[in-house]
Amino acid sequence: MKRLYAVAVAVCLMVSTSFAAWDYFTVIGDGEGQATYGRGSMEGFKIRYGLMENLEIFATNGDVAGIESGYFVGARYQILPEMLALSLDVGIPYTARSDFGLVPGLSFTMGINDMISFGIGAELGVALNHADNGPTNDDDSRLLMNLNFGVEFGFQITEAVGVFLGCAIGLPDFTSDPSPDATIDPWVGVSFTVTENLSLATMLGIDLNDTNRKNEDAIAFKGGVEFTISF
Repeated sequence: MKRLYAVAVAVCLMVSTSFAAWDYFTVIGDGEGQATYGRGSMEGFKIRYGLMENLEIFATNGDVAGIESGYFVGARYQILPEMLALSLDVGIPYTARSDFGLVPGLSFTMGINDMISFGIGAELGVALNHADNGPTNDDDSRLLMNLNFGVEFGFQITEAVGVFLGCAIGLPDFTSDPSPDATIDPWVGVSFTVTENLSLATMLGIDLNDTNRKNEDAIAFKGGVEFTISF
């Protein structure tokens, strides 16, 4: 089972950054760390470290839950071993028009057997100073709230190869009137354990809410790759 959860950690890091800066799976072990670099739809750098048993800290240069801060730091605590975890991310603005954000989250994990596991998660992204279009001034700032849900299944084919399949549903700016349409983002990917400390994953997703050059509704494909180093 230890190998299963190690693989699950690697798998969850491959999820599109539109949802999961925090994974759907259990926190990393005490004194363990991981650094991840991604390209394409998984663009960005992430690092996580097990500060103590059941508690990890986290940082990324990407957005979280649709909050455009640019940089996030946070922590996640495992309430129930190998099952339930709570997280809180704080968005740090890097420009005058970046958001100051708070993102509380909840995740539930279950290992079905030695080959199959799944995780579900929910997070509420809150921007306290979201800037509308127009010149930057105090009158432009408003409260923005995004609600996201997601689920991911992991299938461990061999010790070195795994497949993951998931979907995220987002309710962007759901307190506005009218609110934007909900987003649905399914994905599928493959993870590879290259060495004891290095893993690689690639993902193909579908954007069901894209628009074409004529500004008409369209479906688009997106893909990316990530490299994860454990230390």
